[in-house]
Amino acid sequence: MPMQNKFRKLIFTLFILAFISGCVKKPSEKDIEKSLTNTMNKFLNTNTRVDSSKSKFDVLDVVYFEDEALYHCEFKVHLISPTKDTTGVMTATISKDFERVHRKS
Repeated sequence: MPMQNKFRKLIFTLFILAFISGCVKKPSEKDIEKSLTNTMNKFLNTNTRVDSSKSKFDVLDVVYFEDEALYHCEFKVHLISPTKDTTGVMTATISKDFERVHRKS
């Protein structure tokens, strides 16, 4: 009899954990796009190799593919500097926690 009670408690605990983990809200596509855009803006405008008092990057659009651990992104970026005013494309990977950026081009 005591073994059955332990087994029931174990099954009940596993059921509750499965139910709670199923209720985790996934971020919407718009939330992900906004976070990716903000992360890339921060990365480009706080880069130590770029004088942010003279050059300003503005991410206009993002297209991304979600991988297991990363977002593979293509950004449309507007650059304004004393000698240039241009729009181009940059590619980068961004970690799922939006903390690490690896710019490809």
